[in-house]
Amino acid sequence: VTVTHQSGVDATYDLTDTPAFDPDVQVVSTQVTLDDGSTASSGSAAGSGTGSTTGSGGQQVLDITPTTLASGTVQWPLASRRVLKMQNTTTGQTGRHVYRMTSRIRVPFGSSAGNNSCTTGTTTGGNGLYNAVSLTHYDGALQPINSTPLTSQACVNTPEPVESTTLVIEKSSGLRSVELGEQVAYRLRIRNTGNTPAIKPVVVDLLPRGFRFEPGSVRVQNATATNVEMTSNRELRITLDRVDMSGSSGTGAASGSSTGTRGGSTSGNASAATGKDVQITYRLRAGVGSQEGDGINRAHIQCVAPRSPSGLADCSNESRWKVQVTGGIFSEEACLAGQIFVDCNGNSIKDREELGIPGVRLYLENGTWLVSDEQGKYSHCGLRPRTHVLKVDSRTLPRRSRLVTSSPQNVG
Repeated sequence: VTVTHQSGVDATYDLTDTPAFDPDVQVVSTQVTLDDGSTASSGSAAGSGTGSTTGSGGQQVLDITPTTLASGTVQWPLASRRVLKMQNTTTGQTGRHVYRMTSRIRVPFGSSAGNNSCTTGTTTGGNGLYNAVSLTHYDGALQPINSTPLTSQACVNTPEPVESTTLVIEKSSGLRSVELGEQVAYRLRIRNTGNTPAIKPVVVDLLPRGFRFEPGSVRVQNATATNVEMTSNRELRITLDRVDMSGSSGTGAASGSSTGTRGGSTSGNASAATGKDVQITYRLRAGVGSQEGDGINRAHIQCVAPRSPSGLADCSNESRWKVQVTGGIFSEEACLAGQIFVDCNGNSIKDREELGIPGVRLYLENGTWLVSDEQGKYSHCGLRPRTHVLKVDSRTLPRRSRLVTSSPQNVG
């Protein structure tokens, strides 16, 4: 704001600045400086009705407290009865007062764009970064010269937040193999390596074929899951409140649990702006058809993107984890199991006092061999369901012992 001297005598004036910003704009801080056109003074001086001023030469920082009117409008009294001396080349007076208001603002992501644009010349308060200034000029008797104050307006559009969110997701599990019907616990670790927080990111997890999500199994740390749902037979979507940049400081915390749609409950210890990695755990069950799939679980993240038709866009890598599904008790494969023991009473039954024989080597007809454990037990799975030949290496039996069958069901 520039106030210029246009008369032949020193002038006295009041100056008030009234910002009327877009309601989505948050003012973080404001600093007001005054260049009074003087080059001879330095240090500090008393402001005229607006608080103290400090600075060097003609540049001063004004200590001004804004006032809030009954309507809620905030006004900045930049000057009260301030004297503007006429231009004088001898004393170095320029005949001008230049005020600079520097405001740091914050525009939240996802805020409305309906109030972003504004123009001067009309009453457009509440649109864009609209600003109006009012000046009252006084005569020598400190009476207003003009019946109405002089006004001027300035306006710029609300800057749109520039989101540069880069999330890194890592999927893991404690299992690489699972039997049909068993559950698999997966872990997701999410880190924000960008320069802005990710607001309402959505974790999209594509389940392997035949796997089913276990409702109520989602657990979240360092964030809050606001929604958990299965949008199709295989797509699990977990919406988080936010993921902050790594290393950023927090502003608050919350903890608790909530219930997501379609049976997906969520819980966790949420922390707003902690800057820590977000960790998510959940369980899937290997169901019918899982053996026909590839067993690969794929996860990525989508972030808010106003220009995208869906409102979301991919903002992370894709992380995968593969498990091998075996039939377990539902498998068509056969298992071989038995025990070699000392049959002291010859009844072909292992009694409690009869010990197993460890270290006995046994061969199958295809050359596969196995060794009995410390209790004389042995087992081998993955065989075709038919009759097999099992031969004992007599050299591994105790001296002066012979092998006999324990059941007439054995071929021989």
